[in-house]
Amino acid sequence: MKEKLKVIRNGFIYVSILWLAACSSTGSKTSENETEEKSIQSQLIDSTIKETMVLPDHSDSGVFTLKYIYFLDPQEVYQYSINEIIKSAVASSIQLEDSSVDLTQKLDGAFFQGLLKDFKKMAMESLIDNDYPMLWEYDCSVSVDTNFKEFAEVNYDIYSFMGGAHGNGYSVYNLVNKKDGKTLELKDILSDEKAFTKVAEKYFRKLQKLSTEADLDEEGYWFDNN
Repeated sequence: MKEKLKVIRNGFIYVSILWLAACSSTGSKTSENETEEKSIQSQLIDSTIKETMVLPDHSDSGVFTLKYIYFLDPQEVYQYSINEIIKSAVASSIQLEDSSVDLTQKLDGAFFQGLLKDFKKMAMESLIDNDYPMLWEYDCSVSVDTNFKEFAEVNYDIYSFMGGAHGNGYSVYNLVNKKDGKTLELKDILSDEKAFTKVAEKYFRKLQKLSTEADLDEEGYWFDNN
């Protein structure tokens, strides 16, 4: 009888250990899946797409390049803000009057591809009945840095030439508050903008090799109130 009870007790302990191990394993797997799912939902998607323009006489050709990035299924408020900043920046850089792309749709690869195809279409239409056909140019690169603790940085470098007297190029940096998704301004960072501007101007003039008396407007710089 004692031997039988001993066997039953040992069997109960063995089954209990197996049950606890199974629970532990299941719990761990669920946790990993949840972490993986959250990571997938908020991941950054980036890619580079291109379109080619060829002159009617095949004497020359050009490539339009768009390097984009966006949050797939954003989870945080700042991620939504970043997507909207990117959408607005890229759409306005192409200057579409009649776009085939729904500018209210959420970001995905088709959105960017549609915009670049529209740009190519406009470029090709510009060649019609043009005695002096010109190649258009477009190069856009968008990047996002989320490594900062309190904000994320969105940067886009854009250059375009659409047949005018000259092309237009610019770089823009946006800092987005991770708490509320608002774009940070100088007043949110500096306690005294006027004092900071004086210090910044000193270093700017030194960098550009300008004297303290040089008129910034006459030197070709566009600052409000000179």
